[in-house]
Amino acid sequence: EKDTDQAGVRVLPPPGEDFNALNLLLESASFQTASALGDNAQLYCTCEVPGKPAMACRTELAASGLTPVWRYEGRMVDVEKTDELLFTVWRMDGIGREWRVASATLGSSSFIESGFEGDLPLTISGCGHQEASLHVFVQPEYVPPDEAQIVQVLSLPGEPFPKVSVTFQTQDPSPDDVISLDFTEVPLGMVFTADIMPMAVRYDPSTGQASELGVQKGWVITHIDGTDVTKMDYESAFGLFKEKVKVLPRAAMADR
Repeated sequence: EKDTDQAGVRVLPPPGEDFNALNLLLESASFQTASALGDNAQLYCTCEVPGKPAMACRTELAASGLTPVWRYEGRMVDVEKTDELLFTVWRMDGIGREWRVASATLGSSSFIESGFEGDLPLTISGCGHQEASLHVFVQPEYVPPDEAQIVQVLSLPGEPFPKVSVTFQTQDPSPDDVISLDFTEVPLGMVFTADIMPMAVRYDPSTGQASELGVQKGWVITHIDGTDVTKMDYESAFGLFKEKVKVLPRAAMADR
């Protein structure tokens, strides 16, 4: 059975089945002021299902401004009726460093049956109250199991995630004070020469997946894929990391 609406023709689930896929349009964002956007930065938007790293997509970069436009179209499959969508706007500077600008969450009850189109209010990171919104379109549909493929747009189709091992330690480490994490993406806020380090939070040791990163003082990065970086400057160390992985805003995989 098929149903025609403003987005065209979509496939409806057979009796007893639920919608299991989403067609997405990440259209644009609107900010009241430029205080959160920075100078000479570029903006992009991500959409993900929290706790499911494979279910994520991102737009291309757009010039920083009060009304960035992406018009990104993507698809997620293996969607469950309890899944919610987290939309995040990020900014990237000229050397690849990234900051979270704003985010919004769309609960499944808002889209899982009839879809959603409209402006989501954005919460600005660290800037107090400020009006901002994200225009998105979400349309559920049904994909037969034999056709379902996980859409992972954070890497090229058919290309596995590159992975890099990063070693952290305290100034005078004991055996418990040396940690090695395998990253597939550059974590947000990674610093190579200061006494802070990204630490995995909401980390699931059974799967080796970290859905978010925090910061813990007193640790330094000492090795990247076995190369000693303690004497390197920031640009050299960050460049070594970028040779190994994609420059994206979060760590999708980690292994302690």
